[in-house]
Amino acid sequence: MKTIKPAPVRRSVEVKASVERAFDVFTNGFGSWWPHSHTISKGKLRTAVIEPRVGGRWYGEDEDGTMTQWGHVLVFERPNHLVLAWQISSDWQFDPGVMSEVELRFTPLAASLTLVQLEHRHL
Repeated sequence: MKTIKPAPVRRSVEVKASVERAFDVFTNGFGSWWPHSHTISKGKLRTAVIEPRVGGRWYGEDEDGTMTQWGHVLVFERPNHLVLAWQISSDWQFDPGVMSEVELRFTPLAASLTLVQLEHRHL
């Protein structure tokens, strides 16, 4: 039987912000824009966090304080490059034995204009 691997998902968007601001909003401000309906936890999501360092966790925190890990940080090069390990299994549970990668590149186009490129690979 032949296994078919999905192609990487690629998206890009231009944002009206400096490259530093765009990177900081994505990382340090992750909980301010991540949809609270997008969680694998059983509770109600209060915030989402990317710890700003290689090896840092990427997780959701519920209103009751329960933390549900989604993965960890593989590359943290402010303000241009971020790679996250996505460790969510096909049944929507954290699984440290499973890993795809979400890579983001932040490229300045002008003083207040940044190209953000996302690739989710090894699906």
